[in-house]
Amino acid sequence: MRPSGHPTRRSATVAGLAAVALVIGLIGPVLGHGGGGSGPTYRADVTPSGVAAGTGSTSTITLTQLVEDDNYGSKELGSVRITPPAGFSITGASAARGATALPVSIASGAVTVNNVDLHHVGQTATVSVQAAIPCGAAGSAAWTVVAHSTDLYASSYAKVRTQDPASALTSHVAACSLAFAAQPAAAGSGVTITSVAADPSGSPVQVQLLDGNGGPAAQPGVTIDLAITPGSGTSGAVLGGTVSAATGTGGLASFAPTIDRAGHDYRLDASAGPGIAPTSSSTFDVSDVAKVCSGACSGSDSQGDTTATVSATSNGGVLAMSLGLDNVDCNNAVNKYYVATSQTVSFSVTPATGRTTITIKLAAASVDRPFFKYEVCFSSPNSTFVNKYGKTIAAGDAGILPLCLNCLKPTGGPCVLLKWFDKNGNVYVKFSVPLGDPRGKI
Repeated sequence: MRPSGHPTRRSATVAGLAAVALVIGLIGPVLGHGGGGSGPTYRADVTPSGVAAGTGSTSTITLTQLVEDDNYGSKELGSVRITPPAGFSITGASAARGATALPVSIASGAVTVNNVDLHHVGQTATVSVQAAIPCGAAGSAAWTVVAHSTDLYASSYAKVRTQDPASALTSHVAACSLAFAAQPAAAGSGVTITSVAADPSGSPVQVQLLDGNGGPAAQPGVTIDLAITPGSGTSGAVLGGTVSAATGTGGLASFAPTIDRAGHDYRLDASAGPGIAPTSSSTFDVSDVAKVCSGACSGSDSQGDTTATVSATSNGGVLAMSLGLDNVDCNNAVNKYYVATSQTVSFSVTPATGRTTITIKLAAASVDRPFFKYEVCFSSPNSTFVNKYGKTIAAGDAGILPLCLNCLKPTGGPCVLLKWFDKNGNVYVKFSVPLGDPRGKI
């Protein structure tokens, strides 16, 4: 029998396939270098990586060709459209390939560049975009770049080129912030707070909008709101008056707030919503009575069974007083366990000359002892004094005041000038203290 011919035909087939494989192996690198394939063909990077809100900035997008094009333009980056991050407003743009300027158009919030014409590995083109960045923009902001194969971006033959996923197209936006340009000053309760102590007609409290670089942001129409800083002042106080205002052309907003309750160390918070860092004011006091003095100066206030009058001499200074805001207590051994009846009077007159005189009236309905048995329980946060019983009272502690040695010209530490009552049974006690910031009650 003749041997079968199948092995011979099988050998020829194998040899043919090997030859085809050799040809493919030889041309494969050429295809990978030029046409065909689905990998990225270009890279896009933005500089600088950091910009500031509330300013105008120029960002440059660099386009880099990653592969060699073939004769059919299958890898060419022919045109590009660049869209800035949300909120950015384009004000201008330019583009170039080397020394050659490229045609640029701006429409619908995007920049289109035609005739980019990148063919060779490492070839680059740059697109510079000028944009206004509003306050409110903050954090990471992504640019969008879409490249087409045709020199005319809007061509019906255009194909989208594949972008390198390692492209760096994110800018970090430094946020705008707020700062008090005119701080709130001491004021009376329910009276307009200005930047001038105890002067409701003084210059207003003002807050400045700052850009991401810390300079004034000339952005009008940004609404800023004020609120009492939680934990400051007196619990339950209500902020009234003008506490919401929009910035003007220079980024400045003015306010005329009021606070209905006396309290120490109030602060105001200023806020303007997301993307704008809030701020807090310096501390200030609100008193039942606050007034600017010119020469002889006095103020009176009543609360419950207590009426108090504070008198002093001050030119251009401020008299402030409140009832029941603070407390002093002399119910201890060093003060013979004295129990006071009236509300505490807190007072301050600065700058002042001479001494401050305080008169406390206790309504007859609350009088529970002969007038001469009423004492003054006094505390000075600034200095020590000797009490009625010869004991030294440390600054900040309370003690019973001694009688003044000379009722007409009291000198030295705090002392009691007079005690009396009227025909209606009301009791009065008058005492004198050095300049300072004290409190007391009878």
